[in-house]
Amino acid sequence: MVDTDEEAIRRLVVAFGGFKRRQWAKSPVPDLKPSAMFLLWRLKRRISDDSGGLRVKELAEELHVSPPHVTQTIHELEAKGFVRRDADGDDRRVVRLSLTVEGETVLLEAKRIMQGHLAGLVRALGVQRSLLLAELLDETNLYFDGGCI
Repeated sequence: MVDTDEEAIRRLVVAFGGFKRRQWAKSPVPDLKPSAMFLLWRLKRRISDDSGGLRVKELAEELHVSPPHVTQTIHELEAKGFVRRDADGDDRRVVRLSLTVEGETVLLEAKRIMQGHLAGLVRALGVQRSLLLAELLDETNLYFDGGCI
């Protein structure tokens, strides 16, 4: 490997490492892990008004984690009043998950906070560089997901 490759790798390691330390990457809700916030976002995204909620198994498949992991996080969210469990109308053995009003409110606040951070980033970088960053991040995600760039 030539020096320029090594320097590029070093800078990428430093840049990616910085994301873990950023305050905006943390959950806007005190005592709520980022993974729990991410689960709330996925739950909202997957639930339609007429679906009656999402099964734990469906949510686990969406998140690529085990159902017990989802169940543990759901217990935490349920205790905080953000999620509720309801029996399925067709099969009482099936439990469906949905957001409560408090869960919807938390997501709206998290969205407001994130949009504020990103608006500041656009002001700092400018529109063109922000669009370039978005394009590069899309390509990075595609690469790490195993796709072609």
